[in-house]
Amino acid sequence: MTLFVILGSFVLLGLPGLLDRCHSLGPAHFARLGRASMMLGFIGVVLGLAAWGAPAILHLADAVGVPGLCDEAVHRLPLGGLELAIAAAAIAVAVTGRALAAVRRARLSAHRARVDPCFGRHRRVGRYDVVVIPSAQLVAVGVPGDRPQIVLSQGLVAALSPVEVDAVIRHEVAHHRLGHRQYLVTAAVMDQVFGWVPRVRSSTRSLRNAVEAWADLESTQSSEARTATLRSALERLATERTTTASRHSIERRIARLDFGDEIYSSRLRSVGAWVPATALALIAAVALLSASQILDAVIRCRV
Repeated sequence: MTLFVILGSFVLLGLPGLLDRCHSLGPAHFARLGRASMMLGFIGVVLGLAAWGAPAILHLADAVGVPGLCDEAVHRLPLGGLELAIAAAAIAVAVTGRALAAVRRARLSAHRARVDPCFGRHRRVGRYDVVVIPSAQLVAVGVPGDRPQIVLSQGLVAALSPVEVDAVIRHEVAHHRLGHRQYLVTAAVMDQVFGWVPRVRSSTRSLRNAVEAWADLESTQSSEARTATLRSALERLATERTTTASRHSIERRIARLDFGDEIYSSRLRSVGAWVPATALALIAAVALLSASQILDAVIRCRV
């Protein structure tokens, strides 16, 4: 049972990548579904490994003080074998530690991206500090914090017209306002921890693309003039990009602007609403089952 939970959790990790080319969800719905699927997949993997490694934890901790009887009891748990249980417990600890380290790196990266007041050209746009830094690269990034920043490069400003620069700023404001930083941190953590698993990198890439398309639609607010301006800016940037992947990503965003956020089937929307809840219920059921098995082992050890 525990093995099925782990395998099912890996499926959840790769689900957004599998659905990326065939779904008709709007970007906001797909981003929420994709993040929920990957987070539940991560939780399921850790819980499954922890349940698998519970016999080793009981044995090594010598919780009941009767090692001989405990050995007999813990070997009756699912996927018995103390060696496998020790390996599973070690992997669960390693996965958790690597995820925490990835979150810490993401926070440090955001902190280091903040531009000091003495560097670049600063101006206030609402509650945001818009900074133009002297760089020829094409840079547009939002920096979170108590005083959020929108950092643009001189190369980007030179490549676009003033109204197109304003469209880029509105796009970055949408990222800030919608809390997209958490989605991007989730993608970064999954890349760091499970990037070796098939389809996981496709899932994180699809999540990032959905977040960008979500911010595009939010920043235009269904205004034809704003949509045309943002499309023009993206087309200019697509011609400046040097990598095929970045050009392809921008071209998908341009195509998405032609449709909007309400073009998804009711059937897929229903699936999107029920998948995270169903997965969470299954993980909770397995956690309770594993806890009951551990409790039964402890009772047998004390008899």
